[in-house]
Amino acid sequence: PTAPLEPMLPGVELADYGVAPGEVLVLDGTAASVQSQAVSGLHSARTRIEFLVRTEQSTPAVLLHLDGSTSDVLQVLLVRQRLQVRMDLGDGQLLLASSPLLADGRWHRVLLQRSGGQLQLDLDGGAHVETARSSGSFTGLDGVQRSTLGGTPQRLAILLGELAGVSVQ
Repeated sequence: PTAPLEPMLPGVELADYGVAPGEVLVLDGTAASVQSQAVSGLHSARTRIEFLVRTEQSTPAVLLHLDGSTSDVLQVLLVRQRLQVRMDLGDGQLLLASSPLLADGRWHRVLLQRSGGQLQLDLDGGAHVETARSSGSFTGLDGVQRSTLGGTPQRLAILLGELAGVSVQ
């Protein structure tokens, strides 16, 4: 994609963070730019996350962090200039990484779909698709209470870049 797109699904969107539809969330690498929002009503068995990202950052950063009242967590990270997804449903960590570089200053569309313990990461509309399955027996992302964009809830691993079209369902 060459320009930000509108969110495509209902759920948690940039408007929930005070960013008007069609606008871009600019993260300047400071703790003040990290956006955090309470979440309710996310489905335990399935998750769909979609957004556009543009960055040239070479250091690790958190793009999106979902955490709950239990040990369950789902993070979309920038690690070694590549997209990485870390998921823990309470019985062990699953890591899924993209092969192409993401920190190239261009807009990239990210679509992450989870059904039970299976993850699918689609980068740039099918240009790069990765899948993985958790080896654990838990299948629900339970008790998600907070969504954080551009860093962790503790304001660590902060992104220097832009996010648009964010949708979490």
